[in-house]
Amino acid sequence: MMARLLAFVALSAAAGTAQDFSSVEAILEEMQQRLGASATLVVSQNGRIVYSRSTGTWSASRAINIASASKWLSGAVLMTLVDRGELSLGDPVSKFLPHAAGAAGSTTVRQLFSMTSGHGRSEPPCLSDRTTTLAICADQIIAAPLAIPPGTGFIYASTGMQLAARLAEIATGKRWADLVRERLTEPLRMSSTRVSLLNQEGNPLVAGGYVSSASDYLRFLQMVLDGGVFEGRRVLSARAVEEMLADQTDGVPIVFSPYRVTYEAIQSGLGDTRYGIGNWRQRVHNGVLEESSSTGAFGFTPWTDYSRNMTGVLSVLNDNSDVVPYFLRIRTALAAVVPASPLLRRDVASAATREAGHVAPGELVTIPVAEPARVTFDDLPARVEARATDRVTVTVPVELAGRVLTALRVDELPAISVPVSHAKPGLFTWTGNGDGLAIALEADGALHGPLHPARPGSTLTLFRTGVGPNRAGAIAVTIGGHDAEVRAVTASEDLPAGVAALTVLVPPTAPVGEARVRVASGGTWDRGGAVVLVRR
Repeated sequence: MMARLLAFVALSAAAGTAQDFSSVEAILEEMQQRLGASATLVVSQNGRIVYSRSTGTWSASRAINIASASKWLSGAVLMTLVDRGELSLGDPVSKFLPHAAGAAGSTTVRQLFSMTSGHGRSEPPCLSDRTTTLAICADQIIAAPLAIPPGTGFIYASTGMQLAARLAEIATGKRWADLVRERLTEPLRMSSTRVSLLNQEGNPLVAGGYVSSASDYLRFLQMVLDGGVFEGRRVLSARAVEEMLADQTDGVPIVFSPYRVTYEAIQSGLGDTRYGIGNWRQRVHNGVLEESSSTGAFGFTPWTDYSRNMTGVLSVLNDNSDVVPYFLRIRTALAAVVPASPLLRRDVASAATREAGHVAPGELVTIPVAEPARVTFDDLPARVEARATDRVTVTVPVELAGRVLTALRVDELPAISVPVSHAKPGLFTWTGNGDGLAIALEADGALHGPLHPARPGSTLTLFRTGVGPNRAGAIAVTIGGHDAEVRAVTASEDLPAGVAALTVLVPPTAPVGEARVRVASGGTWDRGGAVVLVRR
């Protein structure tokens, strides 16, 4: 309690005093003098601009070629297709281009967008031809030999994303440029952002040809920080954002990376930076993503600092190898000025599976704040179910149904925005993280486990959260990949309000041994790895 109070006092004091950004300003001035580069730096925390400065002739609204910062925008457009079921990251190229043979055809969408597809740095001529089409370019790409087998190495290049964009066109029946407008720039009101400097849209350079401004890109970053929501409208699902930011390289060797070739010499450790879907995992601490970025070859650098609920864009046109040392200094200076947030979106997690970053109506969640007097979502009080020395467990108000974003406030700490999903199902397990043996009861009330396994045709009571109202018809369950009939969903005074008992019939066809059990609500499946034991 005392630590939380001291943190609040510190924040309150900072709020009452103008933050001193003089060190940041000095770096911007030095960059202009030494590189002759005008620039704009815009920084936002908790959705509010805390710093904006332009040098020379630059401005936050000035649209310029953002080069590889295009990749993050393209990655988000791709994830809208995943959200809508129009394609999946695991789909092979051959699903959309049947004439793609061998390794080229087996390469997945995930590999194309995470630079692990095997395509080398030598690019087909079509990538620099804005007068052709993505269809023609895709055929050139699949006809060219791969540098390495798919999934065996990371090679930073543009070819894979160009091919993936053509797959998106086939999946949707729309041009890539139109997808960018409909799915991203129009919902985010990014009025100065387009896929081509000269409005040549038949074959835009998907990984490096976009035009945007600092103010436009900041809108995109805020959407990402808010888990896919912008101004009350959902652009991406929270899970799509999570997937986009996750490490997609699967630990493969880094064959070529600008971070290893150039940036490692500037700051030790940058050479091992990994990649998500269109973005660099710039800083990771103890396995937790602290910062993402998508730097362009001409210095345009957007980034998000998740430990501070902070987004920023450095807009500049210069050789990026000259800009990077200044950006790293700016980032360090900002960290000294902008305080870390005492409460983060990623800290709000399912009590069953630990899936974090978004909530569902009626879900049981944990928040790492000790002994709060009051927890509210949009000023709706959350029922406190349990307290521990370092966290509190509450039930998210069911009144949030239909909303896409909520303001979470704990006592007098600054409110944070948390995305609301219609469902986030999770089963309670003995490990406490949704994996392993499910907490369950046999029909006779015996505790399910090795001494009391389930039998095909018997009933089993599981315990779930995050699936909304207690209506059996709204829930689906599988055991060992086989549909399990939901017999009842019941609440109890003995259980927290966010937990219900789920009684299911073990399928007669359920496999013997450890059987994965999954639960879904409204088509959204749990992310855990719960299992039950089946014996005949």
